[in-house]
Amino acid sequence: MGVIFDLDNTLINSSIASQLRKKRLWEEVYKVIPNFFLYDDILEILNFLNNKNIELVIVTSSPRSYCKKVTEHFNIPINNLICYHDTINHKPNPEPIIKAIEKYLNSEKMIFSFGDDIKDIEASKQAKVDSVACLWGSTNQEILKNSNANFICKTPQDMFRLLKEHVEFL
Repeated sequence: MGVIFDLDNTLINSSIASQLRKKRLWEEVYKVIPNFFLYDDILEILNFLNNKNIELVIVTSSPRSYCKKVTEHFNIPINNLICYHDTINHKPNPEPIIKAIEKYLNSEKMIFSFGDDIKDIEASKQAKVDSVACLWGSTNQEILKNSNANFICKTPQDMFRLLKEHVEFL
């Protein structure tokens, strides 16, 4: 089993920097990282998966420097990263998901891909992995609910239950 996570608004709430991120004002974004927060139970979920030797990857449309600053600030225990400059095409194109699988995951195993945006779901579906719509950080929950994701999680606790159910079968 392998698990792919989007970073922003899936693992962390970075909404206060959304306009700065859209404008690519990264130095300004870096200054507000301490004002972000991890969603409830995220570290517990990641530690659970790490303890079960599940391979984890963050696939983000943000630059690696930003992703590393965020993961280090919050002690997010994921070292495998596919970031903006790692691929030519970006979500909703499946290239970042496919690269994550090729580089870090065993494509023969079940793979879940968690994200808060329709682009995450579309990329996951095109890459033929189980897509999971994460409603807690989504700015457009209705579109996400209608995305035909394989699973919908309203809270990180729902995500934890889903993962625990599937880890039990390993």
